[in-house]
Amino acid sequence: MGVSTMDFREFMLALSHGSDEVEEPIEPCIEHGAKHFEKRKEQADLEHGAVMKVVHKDGETGGKKPEEGDLVKFHYTVRKGGEETVVETSRGGDPAVFVLGKACRMPRGLELAIHSMTKGESSSFTIKPSYGFKHPDCSWRLEDPQLEEDALDFDIELVDYTNGVSVQVVNDTKLDEMVLKETVKDGTGWEN
Repeated sequence: MGVSTMDFREFMLALSHGSDEVEEPIEPCIEHGAKHFEKRKEQADLEHGAVMKVVHKDGETGGKKPEEGDLVKFHYTVRKGGEETVVETSRGGDPAVFVLGKACRMPRGLELAIHSMTKGESSSFTIKPSYGFKHPDCSWRLEDPQLEEDALDFDIELVDYTNGVSVQVVNDTKLDEMVLKETVKDGTGWEN
């Protein structure tokens, strides 16, 4: 008895039980598999304490949380894990501004932390180095690079965020030169 073979399209036709509509084949994709693996690894790391959260002040009740691509504005204070000495802070100045998951990126653990917050919330996060400044996607650097090797405590107040549809990254070559366009109000006509 010989083994019969069929190509993928024929296989999909056989699965559709003779229907005239054949589903398009799903091509295997290494990139998709790698992203899926990264997500599962990230979930396992989070379950093992890569990012720990303590809420100090609740934000808006029933408020939405920022998503990937949203422009976030937040105040922060960074301390070496378990210590009181401030490493870096935005307090007393303008809040930090980032687009979650795009352009010049903040530490991945901080992105995940901000994803969990609502507008007006104040929380503290302890973030392990692999999800802090040592994460390969992170563009933000501390003045003292040795501190990037340690677990760090972040005190975060989510001041505001804007839906990603209203945000455009104009220039993202360097963190301190990043240019963002935030649409505050859509125009209503054309003027010459």
